[in-house]
Amino acid sequence: MEGTFADEVTLRKGFNGCDGTFVNIDGFNTGEKTEIYWAIRSYEIALEQGIRFFVYGNLDYTLKKSGYDPKFRSGHYDGKGRIGEWILFQNQTNKHRMGAALFTTGPYIEMAISSLTIMTPTVEDGVVTWRVPLGKGSVVHVSLDDCEYYVRWLFDHQERASGMDLEVAIAHIPYAELAAAFEKVTGHPAQYIDTSLEDYWKIMFGGRAGDIPAGYNADPKDKSTMSFKDNFTGFWNLWKHDLIKRDYALLDEIHPNRIKTAEEFFRKEDHKGRAAGKASLWERVQKENQTAILKLGEDGRKGKFQYVNIIHLALLSQPLPSSLKISKQVTSASLATFIVTNYDSWTSDLASSQPRDHLDRIRNNYRNPSKIYGPGIFHHESPPIFFLQTIGELQYSGQCLVEVVGDDFGSQFFTLGLAQSFSSVAF
Repeated sequence: MEGTFADEVTLRKGFNGCDGTFVNIDGFNTGEKTEIYWAIRSYEIALEQGIRFFVYGNLDYTLKKSGYDPKFRSGHYDGKGRIGEWILFQNQTNKHRMGAALFTTGPYIEMAISSLTIMTPTVEDGVVTWRVPLGKGSVVHVSLDDCEYYVRWLFDHQERASGMDLEVAIAHIPYAELAAAFEKVTGHPAQYIDTSLEDYWKIMFGGRAGDIPAGYNADPKDKSTMSFKDNFTGFWNLWKHDLIKRDYALLDEIHPNRIKTAEEFFRKEDHKGRAAGKASLWERVQKENQTAILKLGEDGRKGKFQYVNIIHLALLSQPLPSSLKISKQVTSASLATFIVTNYDSWTSDLASSQPRDHLDRIRNNYRNPSKIYGPGIFHHESPPIFFLQTIGELQYSGQCLVEVVGDDFGSQFFTLGLAQSFSSVAF
């Protein structure tokens, strides 16, 4: 069933006739405030519709666990953590009608080898490098494969699980240990470089992501909306100071075969990738081969991906097909060379969502950033979101077509800067 969690009609249809539900709201879609509202309504409507067991995808209420120290304030954690406590409180009186449990996770360890995350590695002079502001702290990483097991366990043991906050993790993993594990498994050098928050934000997404809302549908004018930078400053502080605890003996009891170390994860991931024809782990962390693991990376912070981010520049060597949707035609022969601005590595991940006939051309273009012949991709929103850097020139002669494929442009617009004059064509 296709729909949105921010719709009571959709929620009722989704819950109707079901015995159990696992609700895991994308806080980077909603923003903190809206997530709180729809998490409450999800619980209430599930109860209304006769759900027997409710599992809520949760994160640690870090502000409370820190004693309400503002340096640990991370909105996407606190937004879930507050509601997690509220659900367990409601369960005290509602448990005979609908049981409820929390499934509390943490950063996926897959994020440490994927693109478009706050811990995406770089390869510097042949060395896989994590530059993050962690100090000597540890990240309580979780494995997505193990998450499946834990959630199933909650549904299979409802009597014990009702009222439980199942807080899971692989281990508390320092990033020096993460790098050493990667090097041991792959045979290629890896390093962790502790980085100040100031330097981290200069590096992260080209230094241009800090002021955007953490939740892309949150109102940037709303004083309750946290910026990306503020949200993840609190996030890194909580790991740097080892704020979060886990009961590993309990996790061993529930899931004896769980992944318990970074090295074990990397070995399994390397084997799994090779078996699936994805090449070795070392090859997969190269920038041109990295793929997105987070939804916001896959859909470009849109909620649902549409081909609105794609711009094709094509020579008109034959009549246009009748099915082609044209937003703008540039016919002047003087507009022979274009520069695409506002370009970032995240576009290579968008390529994986594109029609198959574009995929190879797009990826091949990324491997030669000095000159791109074929599709070019860039993004510009209002207010501006510049994750980005100038990538190179799109060279054409004669008549050019500018095509935008997509349904709803909303507040979005796209520009091409002319190489000669640096003016723009907006459409």
